[in-house]
Amino acid sequence: MAVAIDISDRFLGSVSTSSRHRYLDSKVRYQLLATTSVYIAVKTTEDTVCDSQFIADLARGLYSKESVERTELDILTELGWHVSVPTSIQFVYTALSIIHHQVHLPDSTWANFLDEVSIQVCSHCVYLLPRCSEADASVVLLTFRSRMD
Repeated sequence: MAVAIDISDRFLGSVSTSSRHRYLDSKVRYQLLATTSVYIAVKTTEDTVCDSQFIADLARGLYSKESVERTELDILTELGWHVSVPTSIQFVYTALSIIHHQVHLPDSTWANFLDEVSIQVCSHCVYLLPRCSEADASVVLLTFRSRMD
């Protein structure tokens, strides 16, 4: 979900003001953006395979396969196809993997340290999320919940 929220936030932050309002002023367009962002995130981070028709079917006629594909292309083009950004925990683990070879500690100490770092990074991320991301997450979850009922 974090990747999907990041995609939609970066997209909305990079488009013109008029394009941004086109998505934010329409519940259907905003849901299409959020749902398509989830679709892109799943395609780039998960082993699960689904197509644009599946996403359109989840919407139960709210938007078409073609509109999902058009929105996907709009997002990818606007972001220069840069959709897989590392999360904060991935960054920390990468940095620590470099340090690990230079500092000699027992594996159990490293395991405890990594657990603590994970807890700290994740707990701080909650406070760093911008309000719009919380709104994005809510819209995505509500969209899927309403479509599954």
